[in-house]
Amino acid sequence: MPGAAVAAAAAIGSSIARTLPTYILMICAEMPLAAAKDGLFPGLFGRLSVNGVPAAGIVVSTVFAIAGVAIWAWLVRKYSLIPVWRAALAILALTFIPLYFASSLTTAIIFAAFVGFGFAGVITTMDLIGAKIMDEDTQKHGLRREGIISNAMGFMNRLNGLFTSAAYLLVFRIYGFESGDNPGAHPDQAARFLLTIVPPILMVISFAFSWFIDFKKPVDVAPAIQGEV
Repeated sequence: MPGAAVAAAAAIGSSIARTLPTYILMICAEMPLAAAKDGLFPGLFGRLSVNGVPAAGIVVSTVFAIAGVAIWAWLVRKYSLIPVWRAALAILALTFIPLYFASSLTTAIIFAAFVGFGFAGVITTMDLIGAKIMDEDTQKHGLRREGIISNAMGFMNRLNGLFTSAAYLLVFRIYGFESGDNPGAHPDQAARFLLTIVPPILMVISFAFSWFIDFKKPVDVAPAIQGEV
C-alpha cells in the first residue's frame, strides 16, 4: 500500500523542519542580519523593527520562498508529480554537501539558499502526494477516508521526535554537546553535524521510501463510485 510508504517518507522529510527550527530562522533572518553587519548585505537587512525583529530579512526570504514554490509547481505540471517529488528529495539531500564545506558567512548564505530551494520542492510536493493517495484510495475502494489517511500521516509526522532525540544523542556522545550552557569542547562541530549531516541522511532514507510508491498502475474503480468517475 503506498500510504504506508508515503507516511514514512513524510515523517522523515518533515523531521528536518522539526529538528532544526533555528536553522529556518537563521536562513530567514539571522544570516542576512549578520551579513549586513559585516557589510556584505545592504544596510536594510541590518535594521530591526520596534520589536527587535530583522523584518527585512524575513520578508525578502518569504518572497524567495514563494518564488521557489512557484517553480516547483511549474515543474510538477510539466513533468508529473512523482519524478519531481523524488528530484526534490534528492536535490535537498545534495544541497547540504556544499553547506558542510562553507568556510565563511558569504558561502554559508549562498549554499543555504540552495537548501531552501530544495526544501521548497519537498514541502510543495509532499501534500500533493498525500492528496494523490487519497484520490487513489477513493477510486479503488469507493470510500471517502481522507480523514483517516490524514490522521495516519499526521501521527507519523509527530514521530519526528525520535529523529530529533537520536540526533541530539549523537552530538552528545560524539561532541559532548548538551546545551548552550554546556556546549562541550567542540560546539562548532556539533552545530555543523546537526545542520549538514543529519538532514541529508534523513532525506536519503526518505528518497529510498519514495520508490515504494507508484501511481502508474491502473486502478480498478469501485462499483460504488464507478458512475462518478
